[in-house]
Amino acid sequence: MKKVLILVVALFVGLQAQAQLQVEGGYQHFFEQSQVQVGNTNNISNGGWDGFYVGARYNIHLPWVSGLSVLPGVNFSFMFSKPENVNNGSFREIALNIPVDVAYTYQVSSSIQLRGFTGPAFQIGLLNHAVVHGGNSTLSYNLYASSDYMAAARTRLNVGWGFGAGVIVLDKFTAHVRYELGMVNLTTAQYSKLFRNTLQVGVGYIF
Repeated sequence: MKKVLILVVALFVGLQAQAQLQVEGGYQHFFEQSQVQVGNTNNISNGGWDGFYVGARYNIHLPWVSGLSVLPGVNFSFMFSKPENVNNGSFREIALNIPVDVAYTYQVSSSIQLRGFTGPAFQIGLLNHAVVHGGNSTLSYNLYASSDYMAAARTRLNVGWGFGAGVIVLDKFTAHVRYELGMVNLTTAQYSKLFRNTLQVGVGYIF
C-alpha cells in the first residue's frame, strides 16, 4: 500500500511539473432550440445569445503518449440576448463553465503546433435575468425562478460535449474554435424542451 501511495504521489508531481497555465478569452455564441408539444404538433423555435468568456486552463502533458494532454479549465461567460418575441426587453446571463478536454498536439514546425481536442463541459448558471423596460420603470425577472413574467423556470445546470481545434504559435500564443453540444433540457416547463449548443472562438497566452 505504501509503495502504491508513493507511486501515485510521484505521478502527480510529475504531471504537475509538465503542466502549463493558459489564460484565454474570446467570443461566444449560444444556439438555443425550444420545442413545445401542443397536441400532436411539435412547435420548434430557435434563438441565440452573444457575448464573451474569460478564464484559464491547465495543459497537463501525459507521459504515456507524446503530444497527448488533458486540458481542464474554468471560465466565466457573460451573455446577452434580445428575443424577437420580447418587446422592450433583453436577457442577461452570467455562468461558470468547467471544460475538461483531452487534447493531442502535433508539431508542424519549430514555431507552429496544431491541436485537436474533445471532452465534456459543465455549466452552472449564476445569474439569468430578463430586463424589461416599460414607461419610466425597468423591471428585472429571475429566469431561474417561476414568476408572473415566466411561468416555468430555467435550470441552472447544463452538461455538454465539445470538440475543436486550435493553433499554438511560438509556444506562447494560442487561437482555437470549439463547438459544444448541449445534452440537458434547460426548461422545467411541461411538454417542453430547451437545448443549447455553444460556439466559442478564443485566443490565449501560455505562461
